[in-house]
Amino acid sequence: MLRHQFLSYLYLVKWILISQFIFIGLHIAFSFLLKPILTFSGKRKEKKLAAFKSYLIKAIQQKKEFSIPLFAGCKCNIPFLVPLILKVNEEVKDSHWETLKKSISQNLLFPQAKKLTYSKKWTKRVQAAGCYLHFPDTNNEPEVLYLLQDPVPIIKYSAAACAAKLGTYKSANAVIDAMSCNRFLRHPFQEALLGGNPKSFDHIEKRFEKETDPYKRVSCLEVLAHKMNSHIVDLAEKDLYAAHLNLRIAAIRALGHFFEPRSISLLLPLLKAPEWEVKAIAARSLGYLKAEEAVSELLNLLKDKTWWVRMNSALALKRIGDKGIKTLNQVNPKEDRYAYEAAQFALKVDLYE
Repeated sequence: MLRHQFLSYLYLVKWILISQFIFIGLHIAFSFLLKPILTFSGKRKEKKLAAFKSYLIKAIQQKKEFSIPLFAGCKCNIPFLVPLILKVNEEVKDSHWETLKKSISQNLLFPQAKKLTYSKKWTKRVQAAGCYLHFPDTNNEPEVLYLLQDPVPIIKYSAAACAAKLGTYKSANAVIDAMSCNRFLRHPFQEALLGGNPKSFDHIEKRFEKETDPYKRVSCLEVLAHKMNSHIVDLAEKDLYAAHLNLRIAAIRALGHFFEPRSISLLLPLLKAPEWEVKAIAARSLGYLKAEEAVSELLNLLKDKTWWVRMNSALALKRIGDKGIKTLNQVNPKEDRYAYEAAQFALKVDLYE
């Protein structure tokens, strides 16, 4: 009986292995067959794109106005037109091209993009997002903000970049709201605002004046830190002692970007805060500000029980310059081995500002 079960098991395993080898073989054969087909299709598309690009450049040179017959024989869809326009952009700098490009966008691209915005297929929605991103237009703001709520990350981030380019109060605030809802993947929203329309900073500063939600204040500060001024410092000062730890840290980091004596005076007391996170980030910010006034307190923090505090304090002393480096060299290994290790690490490491 046992021998029969064992043979049945071997028989099953044999056919499983045979089916796996057959599947792998078919997959390899299909790959070899598919490659030349895709290569041919790609070359054909490139050839059509190049031909129509030269045709469009001639139309620009001849100052032709937009008309549907102008695009006869062309696939007037987003995947074809967007690369075509971007290629022409690289070669042509002409006022007539700008006019013609705007007409193409309004008459061919945007009507398609508006339909694809609400498609159930994410591949269609990503086409719409790419269209809005390459050709930002405030008339498309409702569709852009709709895509900003999309569950697919690539669509959401593309919409955020487009909304930031629009530079309207509504769009800037929508990106801040989306950023605040994403506690971990926040960087794409921040980068979108930093690389977008400069007007967005003014809108976010106004938002920061009135905002009470700590998470949204954090988002505002993470963006405004790159455009600090005295008014933002006034607004952020109260956050240095907020109950919300992340908000305190965001305010401390923001002040580390404001190279004025006032920032140093506000950050110095925080080196004695009970929270190790606050002490560590305050030490780092004072290092970026090259605050020589903080050297003695940073020396004391080299003896802190928390590794992050010791390391940030040592690196801050290194960033401060000659006075800080001299202090690090004077740390005695016999007095505190951990302080000495942190000091030696900071002295040897290369810092990139």
